[in-house]
Amino acid sequence: DVYKRQVSTQSTWGIIIKLDKDIINKMATDKYTVHYFDIYGRAEAIRIAFWLAKVEFNDNRMTREQFAELKASGKLPFGQVPALEKNGKFYAQSTPIVRWVCQTHNLYPTDPDHIYHVEVATEVINDIRQKVMKAWFSPPEQKEEAMKKLLAEEVPPQLKALENYFTQYCGENAWDKNSIGFADIQMVDFFSSIFLHPDRVATFGAVVEANAPNFKKYLDNLVNGPFKDYLASRPSCSF
Repeated sequence: DVYKRQVSTQSTWGIIIKLDKDIINKMATDKYTVHYFDIYGRAEAIRIAFWLAKVEFNDNRMTREQFAELKASGKLPFGQVPALEKNGKFYAQSTPIVRWVCQTHNLYPTDPDHIYHVEVATEVINDIRQKVMKAWFSPPEQKEEAMKKLLAEEVPPQLKALENYFTQYCGENAWDKNSIGFADIQMVDFFSSIFLHPDRVATFGAVVEANAPNFKKYLDNLVNGPFKDYLASRPSCSF
């Protein structure tokens, strides 16, 4: 039955996204809610993953008071957000949630070599994120100097290493060659929310351009191609 087999859709960027009709039908009956604050933060990759998978979900952007109430209910596995609620059951930890969405919607590879390749993206982002967050949340009297050091000394070597890896192993329109998925979602999430954010692109974006030009072209292809509609329609947040 063709209806039960995988079907392919191809964007104008030549990237094939495979969707399984059985999975689509099953997911249509599930009810999802992403619980987080009204920022991009650690929930944005989950939102992007659901959007790319064409799965409807409730985007619950809470106030601090609402979060305290939810936490007090004992429903959050580790007392923190983001959390995914599926049919009343709560799941925690942002990256495993994104990975699960991708694995259940053919946006995650099955070959071990490809799995390693896309998981590299996760670790690269985590390494850079740690340095960015450390500088970002420095004491007020130290923040300006910390941000200067971040962009001048700490991030460039990581971007150069990323550029080297990307040039050897990745495709210009998708991290895993011509298959959009898990790694691309995380790259779009992190870099569009931090480095390419309109408030920071003149400084952060320039550092990416200078140290990882091929990787920057790949990012541009993603944000102006398969992820363009999502990025244009999402609520505007500062980070």
